[in-house]
Formats: sequence, C-alpha cells, structure tokens
Amino acid sequence: LGLLDLWAVAIPETSVQLKEALRLCDRWREATHELTAEEWRADEERPWEEGEFKDDSMSLLSNRLQEIFSLRAEHDELLRLLSAEERSSMDVSSCFVPFRNIEVLHYSSYAQPAWQAAKEAYDRAVQPLQQLVTNKLRRQVFASAANRPLQVLQDLRRFQGLLGRPSVARELTVERESLLAQLSSYIDRIRDEFDRKTGAYGGDNELDKDG
Repeated sequence: LGLLDLWAVAIPETSVQLKEALRLCDRWREATHELTAEEWRADEERPWEEGEFKDDSMSLLSNRLQEIFSLRAEHDELLRLLSAEERSSMDVSSCFVPFRNIEVLHYSSYAQPAWQAAKEAYDRAVQPLQQLVTNKLRRQVFASAANRPLQVLQDLRRFQGLLGRPSVARELTVERESLLAQLSSYIDRIRDEFDRKTGAYGGDNELDKDG
C-alpha cells in the first residue's frame, strides 16, 4: 500500500487496496482479542495474566485508511457529476496536492496536525467543484422529486458520500426536506390505496359469506 499513489490511481484499484488493508487491520484486532482475552488466558501451564491487548496504533492506522477511502469515494462521486470539459477547466487533479505533500500513512499524534491541515486545504480547493455539482444536483435530480420521489431517492444513493459532506448537505437542506415531504406523501398515498383495496376485498368476502 505504501508503494501505491493513493491520490492518482483510479478509484477501483485504490478501493480494492484500501479495503484489503482495512480487512487486515480488523483481522489483527480480532486475533489479538482472541489470543489475549480468550485462548492464552485458558492456558493452564502459562496463562496470560495481563489484560486484553489493544493495539492503539492499529486502530489509528485503520481510522486513517477509512478517512482516505471516504475522501477518494466522495471525490469520485463529485467527478461523476462533472463533464470532461469541466474537469479540465477546473483542474480537478490539483485538489489532492495537499495530501501529496505529506506522508498520509503516518498516523502518530505528531503527524496529525499535518493531516488535518491537508484536509482543510483540500476542502478549500474542492469548494468550487462542490458548488458546481450542488447546483447540478438541484437542477437535474431534486427538481423532479415531486413527480418521482422514489426514483430521485434511488438516484441519490449513488452520491451518498458527497451528500454527507457538511457543506453539500447544508446547501441542499431545502431540497432534502422537500424530498422527505414528497416521500412521506407518496407513502401515505400508497397506504391509502392499499387500505382501500384490501377493505374492498374484505367487503366482498363478507358478502360472499353472507350469501
């Protein structure tokens, strides 16, 4: 993973590598728990007498990997809403420059300020792109919520990470609340229709019984 350019390699390959690294982190935590909290304690000859071993450094690494994965996934969602011309004119490849200037897999408390500063620099660099795609989502997706709320909800699932970014969620507050209202209204209509039909069938059955 250390040999992979996490900010340049295509998202499919990056995702595979990051998911595998996260899986290994999880397996390490599981293994240390099984050994120090269960198996070694049960050893009659030389039982483990210390408390359960918890590898804090592994947890920190796992958290960092998850952050990188989320950043890449959200950025990919953003790019999917941009045309090739927009990507070129807005120089989207430069957004990750802040991360290329630091060792992103160094996760000590000493390295945390540099990581935080890189994230803040990235947020500033990506802000114009987010504004553009927010307007696109407003016009191209949310605008049809009144007529097809379920389809809009399905369309938005492709951009869950992007919609979870605070600035994007804040910009689309009105649209999200409107969609929720449309979905609630749609569910009410379906429920009323179901009750009407099942009530009608029930009435027919009662008539049949009386006959």
